[in-house]
Amino acid sequence: MRSLIELIGRLREKMQKFRNELKRSEALTRYVLVDPMLKELGWDLDDPMKVRPEFVTETGKPDYALLWEGSPRIMVEVKPLESDLEKARSKGFEYCWQNKVPYYVITDGRIWKAYNVEELGGREVFSADLLRDTLGEAARKLLALWYPAMPKVEAAPEQIVKPPSPPSPPGITLKELHEKLRRGEKFPKPPTAICLPDGRREIVKIWKDIFIAVARYCLPHLKGKVPIKPRYGERILIGRSSSGMRTPRRINNLWLETNFSVKDLIRYSCYLLELAEMSPENVYLEL
Repeated sequence: MRSLIELIGRLREKMQKFRNELKRSEALTRYVLVDPMLKELGWDLDDPMKVRPEFVTETGKPDYALLWEGSPRIMVEVKPLESDLEKARSKGFEYCWQNKVPYYVITDGRIWKAYNVEELGGREVFSADLLRDTLGEAARKLLALWYPAMPKVEAAPEQIVKPPSPPSPPGITLKELHEKLRRGEKFPKPPTAICLPDGRREIVKIWKDIFIAVARYCLPHLKGKVPIKPRYGERILIGRSSSGMRTPRRINNLWLETNFSVKDLIRYSCYLLELAEMSPENVYLEL
């Protein structure tokens, strides 16, 4: 389970980093997002007794047939990232009905939908969104496709992810916080923690901790853009030296200016994510 959750975190980063390329290419979506997930779920892509790509049927060629004891058990259709998956659902059902395959999965790498087509109309077994679901919830849903759990495809109970616990603390996304501050809303104290898209959770004691955590997370995607300045103004946000900075903070071999108002700390956090081609909607703050 831990390795599955870690994979989902890495795939989130790739969706954001390569979003434009993945939207244009089904082949790249398969290679970058779908193949790693199938492998993690126990489907050996090198074993034709388990996986057959471009499986030929009389009604078409699904992208994958997942086999159980030598027979197709699940047909998988892949579309480029952010495609309209509903358009391919009826065709996929036809693949399964004509070949007596009980389960159908369609995915764009981010959203995974599984159906039991033996039931009238095709019952949805699960629908997972790797960006909007929590890491644990997405992992729990995808375990329905776990190879050792075959031949059934059923949603796993919540206890597989974690035992019953008190409700999570209230929170908002970084984007929501930015919008609230921009409207003039006041926050008497900072959030208690920041949850990053790769699953990391860091404690927040003062407002600048948010900016530092976001900068550290974005840094691998920003090194070629250093020094980094905001859209307006000449103050450097990230530089190769601390020269001219009022309150510098070292991150690896670079320097981060942290002497900003609360509003600007959050605004510049969103800006760094934007430069790294990531969304502040996927950064969660516990209040």
